[in-house]
Amino acid sequence: MGEGFVYALINASIPGYVKIGKTSRSPDERAKELSAATGVPTPFIVAFEAYFFDCDHAESYVHELLQARNVARVSGREFFVTSVREAVKAITDAEKLLGQVGTGQTGLPSDMPRGHSTSNNQDRPWNDIFEQAGAYHYGFEDTIKDVDRAEELYKKAAVLGALEAFAALAEICADRGEPEQGIRWLLKGAEQGSNNCWLSLGYIWSGKGLLHWDDIAPEPENAKKAFRHYFKGIDFEFIQANGDRVFGWLRDYVRLVRQDGPDSPDAKVALKVANLLSRAISSNDPGRALKLNQLKSLVS
Repeated sequence: MGEGFVYALINASIPGYVKIGKTSRSPDERAKELSAATGVPTPFIVAFEAYFFDCDHAESYVHELLQARNVARVSGREFFVTSVREAVKAITDAEKLLGQVGTGQTGLPSDMPRGHSTSNNQDRPWNDIFEQAGAYHYGFEDTIKDVDRAEELYKKAAVLGALEAFAALAEICADRGEPEQGIRWLLKGAEQGSNNCWLSLGYIWSGKGLLHWDDIAPEPENAKKAFRHYFKGIDFEFIQANGDRVFGWLRDYVRLVRQDGPDSPDAKVALKVANLLSRAISSNDPGRALKLNQLKSLVS
């Protein structure tokens, strides 16, 4: 549908229920349309409305958010057993998340810290759902392993903004012999802002023989692009905290692009990351000299 409104409608004839839907037209028009079509004795009233660049995603987000907050939904309908206040809060929470990250038509946040996470459930409304999904996925503690249930929950978490969920969905697809579908999940996650999805795509397309991804034919040019996206997305703070891992990823990237020459876009990205790595090595690190020599040799 693209641009449009997410609205909350109430009706005096059905107290305790709020209808939360979407429209590309005026919410008032939609309310009048519903009032004429449903046959209820009193009209629907627009209690609240908010404009979104992607009202399809915004509506899904609000629905999932309310259900994550244990708000009951009428099966197969857009009616929720809740107060206007709770409905408005869910819509305004969607405005804060989907409106502040500047992702155009995509909706999901692209500015989550690369490689970092926050434990604040208010900032991560998907947190409990994602943890439940992980418990079902891997059979943690007393949870009975149920991959189908895990997949369902990961999808809900993804709608709410959990970038980590895309890689988990890709893993499930690859494990059951559907690597192409797994690639689609990784691409979707990468497009929504998951830097780790770019890294995974780089390794898969470079033909590294990762478990369950063997059926994917190597695509060196796409692998370069994926690695390039990844390294453009990491910041100095992340490199400081993960220097050894970043060095290993950079080494594999350089091996892939070395033949392209020092003036290629990838060579320039690799050199920039190497410079950041050299800055991140502490002057108190006893292995500093060796690491600097390794970096110099890697990008020379």
